[in-house]
Amino acid sequence: MPQPADLIDPSLDPWQFHLSRVPHDMATRVGDVYLRHGPDIYAVPVMDAAGTPVGTVFGFPTYLPHKKVMRGTYQLDETLGADVDAFVEKVLTSVVGRFLWVFTHQDIARIYLDCAGLVSCVYDPALQVAASTAHAMLNDDQYDARFDASLYDRLRVRREGWFPAGLTAHKGVSRLLPNHYLDLQRFEVHRHWPNAPVPRTDSPQDAIAELIEIVRDQIEALIGAEKKVAMALTAGHETRMLLGIVRPLLSDIEHVTVTGADRHSVDTMMARRIAKAEGLRHMELPRRTASEAARDLYIRRGGHCVTDSNSYYAPSVHPIAPTHNFVGGLGGEVARAFLWQDADRPDTDMPATRLIGRFGLPNETELREPLEAWLKTVPSDSTLDVLDLAYIEHRMGPWSGGQFYNDPTLVRYAPMFTRRTTELMLSLPDDWKRGQWMSGEALRQTWPELSKYPYNSAGKLRDTFAKVQRVIDDPGIVVRKLRKMRN
Repeated sequence: MPQPADLIDPSLDPWQFHLSRVPHDMATRVGDVYLRHGPDIYAVPVMDAAGTPVGTVFGFPTYLPHKKVMRGTYQLDETLGADVDAFVEKVLTSVVGRFLWVFTHQDIARIYLDCAGLVSCVYDPALQVAASTAHAMLNDDQYDARFDASLYDRLRVRREGWFPAGLTAHKGVSRLLPNHYLDLQRFEVHRHWPNAPVPRTDSPQDAIAELIEIVRDQIEALIGAEKKVAMALTAGHETRMLLGIVRPLLSDIEHVTVTGADRHSVDTMMARRIAKAEGLRHMELPRRTASEAARDLYIRRGGHCVTDSNSYYAPSVHPIAPTHNFVGGLGGEVARAFLWQDADRPDTDMPATRLIGRFGLPNETELREPLEAWLKTVPSDSTLDVLDLAYIEHRMGPWSGGQFYNDPTLVRYAPMFTRRTTELMLSLPDDWKRGQWMSGEALRQTWPELSKYPYNSAGKLRDTFAKVQRVIDDPGIVVRKLRKMRN
């Protein structure tokens, strides 16, 4: 167990947490709040360089200046001082991995997320409670009574939809978005980063070189931890880039591919080709389908906020969960203009209604008002900046981070998603983002020969057949694509 038994509440599922101002027999006091958590996850009390307690980091954190995973009680290099906000921002640059920080100091009690909300948090101002999901916050009767079945169906969460804009599947329960903190005294949410537009770099090559170093340092830290490192190998941009970055560390890494038909077929073919040609240690994990009961539990542990294909195929990675930490390429899309269209310019009009369309979601009334409020907090007049932050805060946080608790088995790390690497990717020139040049430049600096392998393609005929098959399996793909193209 990562924590002594007396610090774990067995009534909570693995990785879940519950935080309130009300004492509880199984809770650990953090400042003036009380934290309970389930098994198999770390709760790390932290102090500043002078030994002042500054709360608890919850999740799977790594401290980048030491290149060490954080265990036990951990002392940071940063000193609190008089400027609390400046201290917090320094710590949020130094601590990486998947984490949530319950920061407490004197009369301050706040929840901060990692840069993409990969250990997510929901809260109910009326109950004065924050928790991992509605599953940890509400009892069964409350969970069912407050479930918003209508919005769940209209957003097509059962397929590829999700809840952006701080919404959840339960009435009165809101999600804390990345780059925002929750004030636990008033149960109010405030943006804390960015507070100004991220300037474009004059040297994208240097920015990518710094990103490479930050990613490699994190993987070195994981190599020194208690489990082996398994790194994703697919046909995509980000896993190819990661392969180049870890070239000096290959003897300590096993590469993993989930094999199967449909969209897995291209990954299977290309991963085999690269692994054989480059002499990689490569494991293939056959795609497995979850039972109906396992899928229901997967969805409920996440508060019914995300349902998609991961709920079917999560068991595929279970064989390596006891022995490995998994490293994937999540986050690199920030450098690939994910929500941009060809005609977009800094002055393109992007009201909430168009932004909803960019998500591929239906233009529901419940989404418009919170997105309009969110747009007022974005510290940039550039629509391109708005779209990049929308991807991080409304897609990655609620969708990817929202799935963290669904399958509490294999720990999945995203070393491309840190505060500093996010800033570096946001700083890339617009033409670099549109051209998706980051991965190519990273390979030029690390392993140029990997560029000869095509990305995400099995040939034109096979690619076309795969797209047609996806539409047959889910006709809603066409509707979502049209929404994106019209907005």
